[in-house]
Amino acid sequence: MKRLRDLFDEGKRRYLVEAITRRKSYYLCKFQCLRKREEIIRSYLESTKCRKLHLGSGGHLLDGWLNSDILELEDGMIFVDVRDRLPFDNSALDFIYSEHLLEHLEYNEGRDLLKECFRVLRRGGVLRISTPDLDFLMEFYGSDTQENKEYLKWASDVYWHFSTYSKALVVNNYFRSWGHKCIYDIKLLKDTCERIGFKYVKKQDVGESDFADLKGIERHGDVISERWNIKESLVIEARK
Repeated sequence: MKRLRDLFDEGKRRYLVEAITRRKSYYLCKFQCLRKREEIIRSYLESTKCRKLHLGSGGHLLDGWLNSDILELEDGMIFVDVRDRLPFDNSALDFIYSEHLLEHLEYNEGRDLLKECFRVLRRGGVLRISTPDLDFLMEFYGSDTQENKEYLKWASDVYWHFSTYSKALVVNNYFRSWGHKCIYDIKLLKDTCERIGFKYVKKQDVGESDFADLKGIERHGDVISERWNIKESLVIEARK
């Protein structure tokens, strides 16, 4: 008789053991979710020539992409906890994209995710990341341009509802709210990608890309307005 470790990979094995030993429906649900994930991934890879993974998609589903998230999933999406090993073989994908996800991970967790992205991308594959921009925040804090004054008013009115406009509160909000754990500048993000092995790490404008599959896919502007999304976001593309 085959043992448990021979039947399932580490991720499914962990949730199944928890379901059996602790009798928690949560873990059984996750175990079943992982088994369904295998079927969706297999079907997608077999039917798609250009293979594209969208990490942390939430409700922003991209056509032609394999959309994934850790939260409640819609039909066709897969469960992915980006702190775990990505459920793909080496060199399986052409493109990987995430928008305002990386900042929710500790630096070491984010670095490990970038390593996993490098592993599962084929040679020449491209990773696109959009994340809050520390360089913008430092420029905002140190400069009183008209645009920065308008950003201060907008951020204060939307997030604080205080009568006094404070750059210090806006900076604190940027670092501490929404589960943010690590805010990158271009140097840190570029250096991290290059140490992992990525080449041609390039800063891009929101919505712009050298690759048709990566153009116009940002949607964070639907939440905070396109003007401030362009102002706040650091976007890079890194090629394996």
